[in-house]
Amino acid sequence: MDKGRNEVKFLGSLVLLVAALAVFVALLVYFAPEDEQPVEQRFASDETQLLRKKTRSRPLRDEAVEERLPVASDMAETETVVAEAEASDTTETKTDKDDGELEKAVELIDSGNPEDALVILERILSQDPKNERALIEISMVHLIDYRNAAAAVPWLERSLRVNPSNRLVLAELAAIYAEQGNVEGGLNFLQGLQEKATPADSSFISLGIGQMLMVDGREDEGVVHLERAAAGLPHNANIHSSLADTYARGGNSDKAITAYRKSVAVREVELRKLPADDKSLPRKRALLLRTRIEIVKQFYKRGDLDAALEELETVSKHAPNHPLVANWRARIARRAG
Repeated sequence: MDKGRNEVKFLGSLVLLVAALAVFVALLVYFAPEDEQPVEQRFASDETQLLRKKTRSRPLRDEAVEERLPVASDMAETETVVAEAEASDTTETKTDKDDGELEKAVELIDSGNPEDALVILERILSQDPKNERALIEISMVHLIDYRNAAAAVPWLERSLRVNPSNRLVLAELAAIYAEQGNVEGGLNFLQGLQEKATPADSSFISLGIGQMLMVDGREDEGVVHLERAAAGLPHNANIHSSLADTYARGGNSDKAITAYRKSVAVREVELRKLPADDKSLPRKRALLLRTRIEIVKQFYKRGDLDAALEELETVSKHAPNHPLVANWRARIARRAG
């Protein structure tokens, strides 16, 4: 008899526990914060860490070249830019011997012997002071293996002098300046670099300056530089999203929506050009989805629920079963009453 009562009590307690958990989860969903991080803020931390996590066995210059290429219907113009980028790569990669030495240095780093790797990398730089990959590898040794961000800064700066359009190096350097509380020092370096930069490189540097000013709480100054970057690099989705995030934080939803739409348009073209087996597809699709959701959010925040729902229907066509779509559909419905 006692055993039966104990079993009944246990089952009763279990049911109450499950019910309580269900209520808790429902409350979490219902009272979820309505202000999610803007898309570029959400991925900014990923991007500033990307250089540190990058597989050492491949150079980072391909990302920089990709950022330079236009998204254009005029194939002749595109082919010209590609040819120029390839020519630039050819002149910067001095010899097969340099490549072999770099790979040997990478193997030493991966096997836990950064000291001998540094000897090789510094020897490469003595013969080719503008070898971007060697500069990056040395900076990563200091940053990752020796955990000495301050020692990495001069090498990252040298790398940017070689290629001011390397957005990953730019983001990493800006992050270190901010972490060290040396925003002014970073701004002085970037502004000095910009004085001698080409128009395209200058636009990338404007992005770095704008982001550093934003980190420093100087949004009015920062947005000017982000606008310059977007004007100089109209086919760069990340820059349009960064600018849109800034407008959104400042309460200018009209400008934010316009900038997010430009970002969406560029990302859509980029995705159409990628092969089906491209490894970057999942992340690029996620960025596109979240950029579209930012447009929904802007309409929602200013109380235009019809426009928010209409925009959400567009998003749903591309990702009908995504949790973000369901979340926003429920949120709009609750607010509409």
